[in-house]
Amino acid sequence: MPRTQNACASLAEPAWRRIVQDLEAIVDQRIALESLKVEKHDTRPAGRGRIHISFRLNVLTPSESLQGCLLLPLPAAITLAGYLMMVDDEIVAASRESTSLDVTTKEAMMEICRFVASAVDGVVRSNLPEGYAVEADGCQGVRPDVRPRLDYEEGQDLVVARASLRIHEYEPCEAILVLPAF
Repeated sequence: MPRTQNACASLAEPAWRRIVQDLEAIVDQRIALESLKVEKHDTRPAGRGRIHISFRLNVLTPSESLQGCLLLPLPAAITLAGYLMMVDDEIVAASRESTSLDVTTKEAMMEICRFVASAVDGVVRSNLPEGYAVEADGCQGVRPDVRPRLDYEEGQDLVVARASLRIHEYEPCEAILVLPAF
């Protein structure tokens, strides 16, 4: 259920911009942030209609450890992993429809998770007092229309930033950055 934005939500847009900038640099492909909608919710969002990869984020505050994630549709995650591994466009295009991942692709996704966490960490450390940080916490496949697993109590506030991303020349997809509203 959407709620009014607060100061914590102000980190979502710069975090998205930094994620896009960093991912563009490591995959050497254009990534466009075509739209962004930031809301505060009291439930975890689900990726619609297809399998998603949850790039999990461990958000450290001075008093606790919270979780967030970047939910990316599987074809987009496979695309990023393929370009990270410097795979040819034709192979990336053919791989996008797969639902099984080989070890190398999984390792590339873990590397993407580390870059996403580093991007969000940079924004958090630049905008919040000492003691706040973000670390990569692994990846998880999530079935269509199922909410990702997070260490989270239902009803706690979350910042949900839905972006329309275009990777290279592929159709835009909805990607969701979920951060705790600390």
